[in-house]
Amino acid sequence: KNYITVAVSGDGGFAHFASRLRDDECSWALLRLVAGDQESRRAKFVFVQYNGPNVGGMAKSRTGVHKAIVEKMIGQFHVFYFAEDRASLCEAEVRAKIDKSSGANY
Repeated sequence: KNYITVAVSGDGGFAHFASRLRDDECSWALLRLVAGDQESRRAKFVFVQYNGPNVGGMAKSRTGVHKAIVEKMIGQFHVFYFAEDRASLCEAEVRAKIDKSSGANY
């Protein structure tokens, strides 16, 4: 509760990532997803903030300050994605956001 730590790492994809989130915690993640078309496949990094639905108001408000610290620790990323519950955590939406940020999308 007093420290920002690495809780989980892995290479199981988006579904594995989503299954590891807890509804009583605020979490950040850096996802590496491959995007692009058959002509050009590239790694894209997505910085995700998940504030579970069972997190209190004060804890949620502290994430605003902590987000800047976490961003500085992880470095560059292509897209930021925020979710407050599992229903708003959708791989298709994340991929659509990556496509929009990638410029030309033929």
